[in-house]
Amino acid sequence: MNIKEEILKKIKTEKYNFLNFKQLLERFNEFNKQDVAVVLNQLIDESELIESNKGQYATPKKLKLIKCKLMGNSRGFAFAICDDLENDIFIPARSLHGAMHNDIVLISKLKDKTEGEVVKIISRGATTIVGTYSCLVGQNFGFVTPDDNRMFKDIFIPKGNAKNAIGGDKVYVSITEFATEKRNSVGKITEVLGKPEEVNAQMLSIIRSYDLFEEFPIAVQKKAEEIATQPIKIQNRLDLRNELIVTIDGEDAKDLDDAISIAKIDDNNYRLGVHIADVSEYVKYNSVLDKEAYKRGTSVYFPDRVLPMLPRELSNGICSLSEGEDRLTLSVIMDINLKGEVTNYKIAESVIRSHNRMTYTDVAKILEGNREITAKYKELKTKFLQMLELSNILLKARKARGSIDFDLPEAQIVLDIAGKVTDILNRQRNDAHRLIESFMIVCNEVVAKHMFKLKSPFIYRVHQQPKTEKLQAFMLFVSRLGISIDWNLRKVNPKLLQDFLHSIDGEVYEQVINKVLLRSMQKAKYLPQNLGHFGLASEFYCHFTSPIRRYPDLAIHRIIKNWLHGGAKQKSFETFVLNASKQSSEREVLATEAERDVDDMKKAEYMKAHIGEKYDAVISGVTPYGVFVELANTVEGLCRLENMPEDNYTNNEEDYALVGRTHKYMLGQKVKVEVVSADEFSREINFAVID
Repeated sequence: MNIKEEILKKIKTEKYNFLNFKQLLERFNEFNKQDVAVVLNQLIDESELIESNKGQYATPKKLKLIKCKLMGNSRGFAFAICDDLENDIFIPARSLHGAMHNDIVLISKLKDKTEGEVVKIISRGATTIVGTYSCLVGQNFGFVTPDDNRMFKDIFIPKGNAKNAIGGDKVYVSITEFATEKRNSVGKITEVLGKPEEVNAQMLSIIRSYDLFEEFPIAVQKKAEEIATQPIKIQNRLDLRNELIVTIDGEDAKDLDDAISIAKIDDNNYRLGVHIADVSEYVKYNSVLDKEAYKRGTSVYFPDRVLPMLPRELSNGICSLSEGEDRLTLSVIMDINLKGEVTNYKIAESVIRSHNRMTYTDVAKILEGNREITAKYKELKTKFLQMLELSNILLKARKARGSIDFDLPEAQIVLDIAGKVTDILNRQRNDAHRLIESFMIVCNEVVAKHMFKLKSPFIYRVHQQPKTEKLQAFMLFVSRLGISIDWNLRKVNPKLLQDFLHSIDGEVYEQVINKVLLRSMQKAKYLPQNLGHFGLASEFYCHFTSPIRRYPDLAIHRIIKNWLHGGAKQKSFETFVLNASKQSSEREVLATEAERDVDDMKKAEYMKAHIGEKYDAVISGVTPYGVFVELANTVEGLCRLENMPEDNYTNNEEDYALVGRTHKYMLGQKVKVEVVSADEFSREINFAVID
């Protein structure tokens, strides 16, 4: 235990709380006084210690302070969201003391514990803002109004900090001085994004609001270009270049990080090879490339662009498993029997040469017997049929153990060359998608189980059992729809949920129940501990198969390669996997939110061109002010009370229904709607019920 840990441990006892600085220095006389002073100041900076108005020091817990995250409101107040509290705490504007939306703060409770006050700002939630610049003619200063109205104060832009922006421009701002009780934050415009009505400016506004960037720092880009020109080193690798190995991806994919091979050993066994780009051979730990990949955490996919985790010289170049090119890989070669059991496996550094760059569409056509495509790839037909056989075996085995498939529709947003939305479709999944999914799942399971048995530091993909209170709420929800389920919540397992979902196949409310159950589940995340994957009904699981676009995969490749070379540094990964798990989970959430926001913007843009048109829809939510509806193409919007047949409506929460004298609208009910309005800036779509 170091000096900092010892001092903190003692301060957490009654004896050392509520002493002043001088008294604390005297108490820790076994240490050098200068060292103690430095540590105490560090603990104050880190909010492990708080100085009271009387100059006394104590832990936040002793002062009854709570660590929370602020959720701002456009009207100037906020709510403090605290993990340890059942309800959020209201923070009036006068009690924010300069704190802003998304800040991490310490609060004290006031007024019967329903209201709070910010005592200390631990960390700022945003150091950059996207908004609209405004200035009066002739002025040499201006203000930026944040797009996110939860950031309830404008940012002051002093003279010389406007970067040639003019009034009305969308801009990206770095905050140079944070707000206080008496003044606004001060900022500097670092990028002019364009005019609000421009498609690219709209996209960039969302992308920058999440601090996402397509371009890489100069040093990172330069290193990637240097690596891309170097010859690959294939010594001491399993040479699989003469094996019939293929990639199967979407038509537009360029970052090909997985390839597969298959062979029938005998009538009862298959040999499946999953070959994954060996990105860690090029992206060394703590290099500029690694630091940038760690920071980004994941590639982010939008309808019109990709923000890659790694520069394109790597992601689309030397690491991508391109047809006919020698590529370095990590291979997992598995023997699998007719029960879907892996009876033997091998993990090895390898080199491959992809025989064909296949697409999901073409493979599906071959499996369906399309003569033209089958003739084009006639030497591969037998292999693809074997892949289908094995994937069906693996799928059957997963279903038998209870793996849950929510099978919710996913939007495919179609754009023209100018980036305008021309259509919104349901993304199609075929047998080719399913076989790749099955092969990646079994590979991830084998790798996770192998590293668990080695007791090695590792990053697992974890999906924990749903919380009891969430399942109770779900049971109440379905009971109000007239569905009776009697689950022992202490013994809920994936198979039970899977069987329930199968029992409502084809029902009107099937999609709604699927969504509500999905929301009742815990979110999957990355952890250094193996806690299993509830949704897949898998005891061991990780993400191994996409190191070009996910940092956890790249991280565990390093650990696996270290083990393959003797495991001398295995213990040194303990702190790394802890930090990488947390960072990767956070970046995954951020990327998902950014992708959803862009999809919502594009959906609103599309529906704006269809105002007045009529659609079949299903009620997906019921509120006191109207009902939410979802179209078949996944577009969602609100039917406000004023846009529903005139009636005296009451919100019947127990039945999830709006009930009037002559009308009743329930969750899951089919309705005919008309598009009333759509706004891509607010990402809102409004409908009217017309039946």
